[in-house]
Amino acid sequence: MYRSLELSIDNGLLMWGYRVVIPAKFRKQLLEEIHGAHNGVVRMKALARQYFWWPGLDFDIEKFVKACDACMQNSSSPAKSALIKFEQSNHVYDRIHLDFLGPYHSKVYLIIVDSFSKWPEVYQMSKTDSTTTIDKLRDCFASEFEKFCRENGIVHITSAPYHPSTNGAAENSVSLLKAL
Repeated sequence: MYRSLELSIDNGLLMWGYRVVIPAKFRKQLLEEIHGAHNGVVRMKALARQYFWWPGLDFDIEKFVKACDACMQNSSSPAKSALIKFEQSNHVYDRIHLDFLGPYHSKVYLIIVDSFSKWPEVYQMSKTDSTTTIDKLRDCFASEFEKFCRENGIVHITSAPYHPSTNGAAENSVSLLKAL
């Protein structure tokens, strides 16, 4: 919508909505007035937006604060952290990188990238909480285990959980090692 259609005159003042439109010759004086307490950019913008407006107001406020010696000396801008280079990966799934993508087309995805092969695994997420994320990681690594078994000619047979007698050979070995 065109801003000109939103302008009006109220008691001889040019208004944009409920805010007074400030002529160029009064802008610096007004910036000095609202900057008197050195509250910073965010506070100045919030205060200005309550009462007045002009084209480029946000930029003018930022420029005004950056030119204030007192504000620059007392600014709490954190130092930039140094980049840390990861060690080279030596094999698949030696290291992974995770991130969430979205919302993208109203959906959120978990992206898992293998640092060695650069292969991305992508999971659509119903939630981005830790439980759901861990479930997707389990699924990812279960897929890797299946691939390992397939590539190495291993037939993976599971036994009934909490019924050690169904896996006697392994249980005998566990008992033997515990006795040592």
